[in-house]
Amino acid sequence: MSAISLLNEVWLNFSPYIDKNQHYVTPIQHVYNKNSRDQNQQVRIVTVTCMFKLLDKFSEEKNSSAPSIYKALIFSLVENPQDQTVRELFLTNFQYLFERVK
Repeated sequence: MSAISLLNEVWLNFSPYIDKNQHYVTPIQHVYNKNSRDQNQQVRIVTVTCMFKLLDKFSEEKNSSAPSIYKALIFSLVENPQDQTVRELFLTNFQYLFERVK
């Protein structure tokens, strides 16, 4: 969980450099996708929260990674419908993002 949080901070702070190099973006996105499907609920919650932070900033900046993060979040939501806590996390964060866009 610490590693995903650190990765998130690195991507948030160095996104112009990372996004210029697709060979960095693809493995980073793979880590997020894998951890958002992890069996451990705590890992999933931390990963999803980090992804929403990225999506919030990247959608504001019109970053090219925003659509793939959004897509990964949607797939994660669809794949975990039975987990009430994670579902509420998605609902709250999507509601916040959609209200901000208005």
